[in-house]
Amino acid sequence: MSMRQAAVAGVFYPDQAAILQNTLRHLLDQAGALANTQADAYANANAGKSSVKPNAIIVPHAGYIYSGTIAATAYQALMPWRSEIHSIALLGPSHRVALDGMALSTASHFVTPLGKIPLDDDTQQALLAKNEFPLTYMDAAHAFEHSLEVQLPFLQQVLSSFSIIPIVIGDCSAEPVAKLIRQLWQQDILTVISSDLSHFLSYAMANQKDHDTIAHILQLDHALHGDQACGCRPINGLLLAAEEQALQIQCLAYANSGDSSACDNIDEGKQRVVGYGAFSLYRQ
Repeated sequence: MSMRQAAVAGVFYPDQAAILQNTLRHLLDQAGALANTQADAYANANAGKSSVKPNAIIVPHAGYIYSGTIAATAYQALMPWRSEIHSIALLGPSHRVALDGMALSTASHFVTPLGKIPLDDDTQQALLAKNEFPLTYMDAAHAFEHSLEVQLPFLQQVLSSFSIIPIVIGDCSAEPVAKLIRQLWQQDILTVISSDLSHFLSYAMANQKDHDTIAHILQLDHALHGDQACGCRPINGLLLAAEEQALQIQCLAYANSGDSSACDNIDEGKQRVVGYGAFSLYRQ
């Protein structure tokens, strides 16, 4: 039994279980109020609030103090199906390792302060056996990657019992990612895409750029670039698959790091911000 230990606990989120659980509860409580205040912001660009189980969500991956409430709006949308979601594919960009294609992990479990999460090895082996995807095992791509790790405590908080297929996405076009996601959906596997939006623009410029990017995402435009979203490759694959299967999409919430209370006493807190959006995709 091999464990992928938490790499960013204590940095991106609390490393003590009790504090982490309290933090997650607080973020989920805040998420409801935030979603309600932004409910009309994208009313003309989405299909309205879904009452069906999501096929996929897009969530940010910064420190919880910055993007946690935005991410929580998407995880809150999973709670009505907490006992029905049993397998989750986590797709996020590679921040530390140069990678062609997509990387799986050989670990049997991923570990957070809230406990161990088993990997869905049967699905991983089935994907590899198909030999249709640019997939390989590369533990180095996972060892210090935060884009997937920061999603795990949220999943542990809102779901009952589940396994994961963690996939780090490197240099990869939309088509193979979409093909992989379609295969996962055939097995009723929830897809979680981890991505922030714009990086290091001023507060006003980030708002303008991110709302333009959100409009493209809501139109299922699968030609996003890295300056629009760091996880543009997994997002593009998801949006292509969603377009092909006529999925509906809604934007649940948006903010940037300049909106965080952590920036209130920092003179330059709104000069170089990072944008965060949460989305849900589902069949009507």
